[in-house]
Amino acid sequence: MNKIALWLGIAVVVAFTSCRKPPAKSATVINDTLAGKVEKISVKEIDFQYFRSKSKITYTDASDSQTATVDLRIRKDSIIWFSVSKIGVEGLRGMITKDSIFVIDRLNNDYQKYDFSSLSKKFNFPITFDLLQAAILGNLPVQEKANHKIKVIKEKDFYLLRQKQDSVTIDNYVSVDNLKLKKILVVEQPSNNSLTLNYDNFTVINDVLFPYNSLISLKYKSSEGTYHTAVTIQHTKAEITDKELKFPFNVPSKYERK
Repeated sequence: MNKIALWLGIAVVVAFTSCRKPPAKSATVINDTLAGKVEKISVKEIDFQYFRSKSKITYTDASDSQTATVDLRIRKDSIIWFSVSKIGVEGLRGMITKDSIFVIDRLNNDYQKYDFSSLSKKFNFPITFDLLQAAILGNLPVQEKANHKIKVIKEKDFYLLRQKQDSVTIDNYVSVDNLKLKKILVVEQPSNNSLTLNYDNFTVINDVLFPYNSLISLKYKSSEGTYHTAVTIQHTKAEITDKELKFPFNVPSKYERK
């Protein structure tokens, strides 16, 4: 699998964290099923202005396994910035905006630019900025409109919130104990491509729970075949701040676009 999958996986899972002293945002979901006699639940979501983290990630596919350190910064609803390094040497630097994705490869002196539409076609899977940001923060991938009813099924240890968006089904597994997302399963039909996110090792920081360990599994088909990639993450630092962060990103003139 090429480096596109590597940095995309990093962007999706590098920071399933967030914390802030003000009350966390809650997404209230109204039930439209009698299962478990649940009327509504308020998923504990994360609100923020700026986020930054440092993490160790391991990327694995059928032919490769790599471990790297990732620095990540986010400005809410605007920019996702990341830097990937090994043994202290930066190899990739990326910036994701609402409509485009840019990646600089410092080892090969080139860069890449994609829009979400073309990237979704490449992976045969719908990818958006909002989806990436929500996945990073552990929020609901699709925000429901006020009073919009979706299915809520009460299971033993979870509330299962099932959402539909076009050809995509999203199952959100919310812990009964703390109302935090524990697992997200996204399936696109008819390709049956799937994205699974698992959150674990929740720790309290500034009165907010966030997972220090996470796992993403992506199964998808393309013209080149069927792929299964996995990324694990272990956070070492994470913080939320209202102080403006910098997002340094400049493509050297000598770099070629690939």
